[in-house]
Amino acid sequence: MSQSTERIHELVDELNRYRDEYYSKDAPSVSDAVYDHLYDELERLEKESGIILSNSPTQTVGYKAVSSLEKVRHPIPLLSLDKTKMVSELAAFLKKHTALLMLKLDGLTVKLVYEGGKFVEGSTRGEGDEGELITHNVSAFRNVPLSIPYKERLVITGEGFIHKSDFERLKDTLTGSDGKPYRNAGNLAAGSIRCLDANICREREISFFAFNILEGMDGFTDIRDSRSLLLSLSEYGFGICPFLTVSPDEMAEDLAVKIKTLTDLAEISDIPIDGMVLRFDSFSYSASLGRTGHYYNDGIAFKFEDDTYETVFRSIEWQTGRSGEIAPIAVFDTVEIDGCEVSRASLHNLTFINPKVVKY
Repeated sequence: MSQSTERIHELVDELNRYRDEYYSKDAPSVSDAVYDHLYDELERLEKESGIILSNSPTQTVGYKAVSSLEKVRHPIPLLSLDKTKMVSELAAFLKKHTALLMLKLDGLTVKLVYEGGKFVEGSTRGEGDEGELITHNVSAFRNVPLSIPYKERLVITGEGFIHKSDFERLKDTLTGSDGKPYRNAGNLAAGSIRCLDANICREREISFFAFNILEGMDGFTDIRDSRSLLLSLSEYGFGICPFLTVSPDEMAEDLAVKIKTLTDLAEISDIPIDGMVLRFDSFSYSASLGRTGHYYNDGIAFKFEDDTYETVFRSIEWQTGRSGEIAPIAVFDTVEIDGCEVSRASLHNLTFINPKVVKY
């Protein structure tokens, strides 16, 4: 991150703290002259760099409310990654290629679209092919650039999340749509990002870290790898997901050390995570791997523990597949899993169960 971009972030944080002291706590720690001097410096840097953050005190954009979240199609599907809980499988996945090991943030995947240097659209991943428009809420995030110097179309994916300390502060005063307390920071982030009222979203302290570019890479003519691309995004004011580079010949023991290093970093930085992501660095190699119907093949997620989700079972339906086989489908109250709303799940049929039944 350049010195001017870093200074913009510092000034935004500093001025917002002073504003809170003045307006909310009636206990200002600096004089009006000092505040005005810093404010003028921020305005100057924003004009020079073309970078304006969503929570900059120079912005007086009102926070909107919508009556519902409109659906939006993703021309490039936002697919997930296959998963493992074994470090040895991460090492085997490398296949002698350089990769990035990054935090798997516990929040909600968000897509941001920029046109002519201006933020124009935000959406959730949803089920991959279709998500929900959350443009009204993105301006209420802590640190998303609303203006950037890059003037071509740019489409970025990343994670909206709530720092763990903010979750601890908020959790006892909030309940979800089901009337129950939020279970964790990821659960609260997902609900807050999908709020109809941006004022509510603003109070939840949503942060954003970018982890990929879907469109606009052609504008970065001298960049051929994900590491350089992410560092370029930081120059435009984006927070980027913390990562470490993994060399082609690293073993499981080496990866375990790096997982520990990143886990410690997340703890120190107050960032909620539920695992790691290993993704190949080279654009050309990643593109050659393609995808399945559900996953991109250029990366794999490392999960710390099994995910469990609480819902209410309602019924079983029987579904006939293409081969004529009849399979049971569980129907339950909708639950959000990895940003997707799920209300049905396949069950094992009798041909699978019978051979495994223990007989006495």
